[in-house]
This record gives sequence, structure tokens and C-alpha cells, in this order.
Amino acid sequence: MKALRILNALLTLYIIQLVLIIPMLMFAFSSILKFEKNDMQAFKFINEANLVKDNFLLICIYFAICIVSYVVNIYGFILIRKCVTNFIKLDLFSLQNASYFIKSGWLFIGNFLVVKLFTIFMAIDLSSTINKFSFQFEDFILNPFNGLIIGILFLVIGKVFKIAFYQKQENINLKQENELTI
Repeated sequence: MKALRILNALLTLYIIQLVLIIPMLMFAFSSILKFEKNDMQAFKFINEANLVKDNFLLICIYFAICIVSYVVNIYGFILIRKCVTNFIKLDLFSLQNASYFIKSGWLFIGNFLVVKLFTIFMAIDLSSTINKFSFQFEDFILNPFNGLIIGILFLVIGKVFKIAFYQKQENINLKQENELTI
């Protein structure tokens, strides 16, 4: 129980941290939108790469996908926190927990695939200076432990919880039948 409470507190702090970063992402996105296409060469990223003015729309789409991806990750962690809260209440094998795990698994997998496909598209379409930034983002968000593997793990855990719930219901029915037989 102590470990679950610690995990719940850590997840809460992590979600708060993620939510507090959203305004900074929105500020960065809005500052890019303020630039005219002619002024895009003057805008510098973290790695001091000059943007190419012909890729303005693609860069805006990329930042929008980054923000949506970030929000999807936050929602996935909120679902995991709900499961941990249910575990603390000793509500272990329920369809609700199974549904939380399955939803978060699909969120992480879908997020991984969308961002990965768009990053590959950007690698083909943009210059090498933009690719340096996109792969920095990819290293943070698309780390396999943050996306694909965790998503598949949550799908498996959700399926196990669903099977355990049905087994629990079947055991309850068998006990009732045994009591009626006696």
C-alpha cells in the first residue's frame, strides 16, 4: 500500500509538471505564428538552426502535432493515475481498471505512430537543420519506453485485468451454486 501511495503521489506530481509546461509550448507555437514568412530565417531554435521560410506551414503543423501529442500523453498518465487510485481502494480486478489500461495503451501506441510517421515525413521534406530539432523531440517523446513498448504493455495488462474480472465473476457464481446445492 505504501508503494501505491508513493506511485500515486509521483504520478500526480508528474502530471502537474506536464500540465505546467503546456503554456510554454503554446507560447513557442504562438511566437512562430507571429513571424511573417520573410522573417522566418531570423527565428532561431534551441540548437541555433535557421528555419527555411518555405517550410512555414509544415513547421506549424509539426508544432501543432507536438502539442496534441503532449496532451495525449498527459491524458494517458491521468488514466494510469486513476488505476493506481483504484488499487489503493483495493478495487483491483474491475472492468474499469481494464478499460483504463486498454485506453492508455492505445493512446501511447497511437501517439507513438502519429509522431513517428510525421517525423519521418519531416526528415524527408525538410532540410538537415530542421531534422536536428525534430530528432531531439523524437528522442524525448518517441523513446520506445515512452511509446510503443509501454502501450503494448498496458494493452496486455488491460486484457489480463479483464480476464481476471471474468474469472472472479465465475468464481462468485460457482460459490453461489455450491451454497444452493448444499
